[in-house]
Amino acid sequence: MSKKLIRLGLASRVARQFAVAQILDFEAAAEAFNEEAMTAEERRAAFSELRLIAERIAAGADDFPV
Repeated sequence: MSKKLIRLGLASRVARQFAVAQILDFEAAAEAFNEEAMTAEERRAAFSELRLIAERIAAGADDFPV
């Protein structure tokens, strides 16, 4: 495997891990959601969707071991 491909894999993994951390920052998400006019049910649905997205990203984060 070329060094460039390894570096790109590492960059992808780091980016995915960062994205998961940002998505799972529920305090920041709650602040953003507070600015939106949503019902409690809509907020629960949004948080559920965020969890699903984070799980998908996290599952792909291990595709490129360091």
